[in-house]
Amino acid sequence: MGLGFKCRHIPPSVYCGGKKRRRRRSKRRRSRCGRSRRRKSCRGGRKTNNPFLNYLRVFRKKHCGWPQCRIAIEGAKCWCKMSGRDRKKYYNQACSMLKKRGRRRRRRSCRRRRRSCRRRRRRRRSCNTCPK
Repeated sequence: MGLGFKCRHIPPSVYCGGKKRRRRRSKRRRSRCGRSRRRKSCRGGRKTNNPFLNYLRVFRKKHCGWPQCRIAIEGAKCWCKMSGRDRKKYYNQACSMLKKRGRRRRRRSCRRRRRSCRRRRRRRRSCNTCPK
């Protein structure tokens, strides 16, 4: 406490040792030589079988410059305030995606690869556990 009291009456050059404080420059102020500013992409993403996510996709396009956390919070508030009529559009989109979901087929080659890998693993494990 006594030291703090003395510092008030002593000039800063004496008790600070005459050190000058360095100013910190923020990274934003540095000049970008020859770089053009990139525009944030407003791509919403693909349609899903979730009506709320379909709504957020549209909301994200309207509010392009906002951060993702703010888009999620504000979008949820707007979704809660929406009437059933307005939401129906997004429910219909979700239903149409459920119908399209059954049309997709997987490649057979991927299944074969996975099975062969599993067989190899099983063989290795079985050999390691067998007493010799």
